Amino acid sequence: MTRELKSYITTDRPQATGCGPMGASAMSPFSAGYESPLGRSIEPPLILGEMDDWSGVRQRVGNLQNPPSPAAQVLQSTKDDVGVEERLFDASASIKVLISQVAMHMDASWRDGLFRQLDSLHDPEEWDLEDTPIEKGSFGTFLKAMIKLAPTVKPGLGASYKGHVVAAWTRDQDRLTVEFYPSDRVRWVISNLTEHGMERFAGDVPVSRLAETLQPYEPKRWLQKR
Repeated sequence: MTRELKSYITTDRPQATGCGPMGASAMSPFSAGYESPLGRSIEPPLILGEMDDWSGVRQRVGNLQNPPSPAAQVLQSTKDDVGVEERLFDASASIKVLISQVAMHMDASWRDGLFRQLDSLHDPEEWDLEDTPIEKGSFGTFLKAMIKLAPTVKPGLGASYKGHVVAAWTRDQDRLTVEFYPSDRVRWVISNLTEHGMERFAGDVPVSRLAETLQPYEPKRWLQKR
């Protein structure tokens, strides 16, 4: 289960953890039931013993005899949609306030571009209910890195299912990908195509040391215009 990284890259989620190209997504829990040929979820057969809780059994039987009406299911779906839209709106609003607080360090076109990318990442129409909206702390770490690196080539932005910002720069077949954690830490991955094939390097460092740890890999080829 992956969420597309809007405007630039796609995050491939490994089976257990992480985000973006550096990690990814947890498997969603499976229902205890199974799908019947009619499409209704059926619970496993009841196996009763002497010590079973018969009140729970009666409730399950009652649910089978009186399934929720279609109208009730639609109402619940509508409530869920409203809740998601509110969460996404609140998350976007808090991050836009954060961007405005450091607007003096960026030009207007970049600021407006961040607003558009944020709205795209939080699009309710394409939102996966199992994902987490982008965390304000993660975006704060991203902004600190951008102010320090001062890239003239702006990255494509995405988000991990945990709500971490993921930024990527690509030049030819070489790629720099950085995931930003709320705790002022970053995880970066570099993919270089060499005569020996694709080689990858990774690091997990405080955001204050990101520029320093990238230096051996000539980051200007990604961050600065040719």
